[in-house]
Amino acid sequence: MSAFQTARAAECQRVLRENPSALPVAVECSSGRVHFLAVPRDATVADLEAAVHAALGDKKLALAIAGCSPAATTAVADLHAAYGNADGMLHVAVRAETSMGDGFWQSLPCAALCPSS
Repeated sequence: MSAFQTARAAECQRVLRENPSALPVAVECSSGRVHFLAVPRDATVADLEAAVHAALGDKKLALAIAGCSPAATTAVADLHAAYGNADGMLHVAVRAETSMGDGFWQSLPCAALCPSS
């Protein structure tokens, strides 16, 4: 295990010690910053998005988990079970989203979790 993975695993253990009933989530911003959250086990993607939005300010955000934007009603616990990393965390990428222009980040298809249109 690399030093990076060891540090992430230690951060996961810290989050779990402080919040044993929560799921550890690493929110990775495009700037390279990482925020560690303890998310309730019954939270949905909409709840996670609201928490990230509150932490990062009044920006339109798009979340991606394993390369896709899952449905808002998807349970974070299901995502953690399916896509949790070896370090114990669910890694979530977040990008600023605008309606038009360079900041637009298109949702990518995900067969397992994103409903097909």
